[in-house]
Amino acid sequence: MKDLSFCKKFTILLRPQKVLAMRLTVKKTLKKVLTFLGLLAVAKLILRIVRSAIERIRLSFFAFPWYLHNYIVAYIPWHFLRILSCKHLLGVKIGKNVFIHLGVMFVGDITIGAHCVIGRNCYLGGPIKIGENVSITAGTYMFASTHIKDSPSFEGYYDAIVINDYAWLGARSMVLPGVSIGKGAVLGAQSTLTKNIPDFAVYAGSPAKEVGKRSQALEYELNYFAPFN
Repeated sequence: MKDLSFCKKFTILLRPQKVLAMRLTVKKTLKKVLTFLGLLAVAKLILRIVRSAIERIRLSFFAFPWYLHNYIVAYIPWHFLRILSCKHLLGVKIGKNVFIHLGVMFVGDITIGAHCVIGRNCYLGGPIKIGENVSITAGTYMFASTHIKDSPSFEGYYDAIVINDYAWLGARSMVLPGVSIGKGAVLGAQSTLTKNIPDFAVYAGSPAKEVGKRSQALEYELNYFAPFN
């Protein structure tokens, strides 16, 4: 009976409300002791340093797979290995017959449809969703995140980029947050895209504006492959 009574008391002590109450009591007592000793300010400073160090360590562990791929694996001249790293190390969703050139950097949630080609030294900062048979030429930058211009705290935000089937992005073009590129649309080289492109439209310039139309009779299938590239 005594053992049973002890178990009941111990179980009561472990209840969330009791645990919270105990933590608050300990915190108040510790604060009083530190105040009495004149060490409260020092203790708060040490606590901030420890919390900052723990957060840095946590972020380092999270960032390590991205660092490993983007700065080491991305430059290994073996396409199969780069695809494996994207899928299993970074969690990038990749369709069949996708070719990713050397030096492509990935950050965030990214989906790439079948038969796409990503050129050398591109940067894809997600969330980004890419359709099928999309050609993204060398040096293209896509940013789905930025900061609010007038925010007192320089607050950041994300707005997904969507690139539909058969789209073609020229070399060194730049795509900004929240933009959708229509089916078969073209973005000219060195252009900066700040708004949506309709299907089969051709945009160019900085900021990009409509300069023409593309044929709607697109039936090709991109099956690019270059060993050691």
